[in-house]
Amino acid sequence: MLLHTWYDADSVLSIDEEEYRSLFPYPYFHYLPAITNLSDRPDLLAPTHLFRNIFLFAIFFCCLRFLLVRFLFKPFARYLEIIEDDYELFSESGIQMLYYASTWIVSAICLSREDWFWDPFYVFEGNFPNQPMGEEYYWIMSCHMGWYTFGLFAHLFIDIPKKDYWEMFTHHVVTLALLYFAFVKGYYRFVMLTLFCHDICDVFLHTVKMAKYVDNVRTVPDIVQIPAFLPLPFSWLVFRLFLFPRMVIYNSLIQCPRIVGIENCSYYWVYNPLLIVLYILQVYWFYLILKIAYKKLSGKGTFADIREGPDKTGMAHKIKTK
Repeated sequence: MLLHTWYDADSVLSIDEEEYRSLFPYPYFHYLPAITNLSDRPDLLAPTHLFRNIFLFAIFFCCLRFLLVRFLFKPFARYLEIIEDDYELFSESGIQMLYYASTWIVSAICLSREDWFWDPFYVFEGNFPNQPMGEEYYWIMSCHMGWYTFGLFAHLFIDIPKKDYWEMFTHHVVTLALLYFAFVKGYYRFVMLTLFCHDICDVFLHTVKMAKYVDNVRTVPDIVQIPAFLPLPFSWLVFRLFLFPRMVIYNSLIQCPRIVGIENCSYYWVYNPLLIVLYILQVYWFYLILKIAYKKLSGKGTFADIREGPDKTGMAHKIKTK
């Protein structure tokens, strides 16, 4: 195919740059300052530095959780007269909402100037998978690895276990593996697009959950609840169930061996199954979202998270009851 003729040892695209851009007339955003290339900071890619930064981020999030729960979310929950049993869940959702909102905004700003964001075919440009990584992406992914390392610890030992305990455990492990491969095997562009497609949905998810804890003590009319709930299934459908497979899985699973050759797709048979597992989890959780919506609209329930209600088989439950 023609695509094979575009690849050489130094660059995915050996055709003229102007000719290539004419094939994909997408808008490009170059008004932001240039990203610092990590070739100027080789020390950051050393394993000792990488794992040190991940560990420091995890410790930071652990301390931040304690401070936010004690000085922000619990006082706020008391102010709203939320049921005391919901304090921990309300705080957990508040922390996650703040984190994902912040990281998604930062990621969107950085990605908006990248050609491979507007046209994911560009992920292969520049000697894939040995492309230079911007320092901003290094810190975004290090931050996420620290977050999910802390999240895995909290899931096992701190958070109230839910009915999807093992699904969430699998999600954290798969996400950490994807982020690690982004560093060591050159898949950072795929991971950045994956984070963009996922983080925004968590903002709506945890906002809805916080609103539900308020509704437990102060009845919120349906005319407010339903419009507030709608962005959750809509964003999940668009970002996680459509854009994620279109921008990431299709390019990684199908286009990668076609464009650069299977021999240049290191760990192809490891990375792509991880992406597929992640997508299956999104389909499962979307089913739960639709189930919640159906119960509410049919008058058989509320917008309460049906995963909640302690999971008596969870490891965290066993630890907490010792």
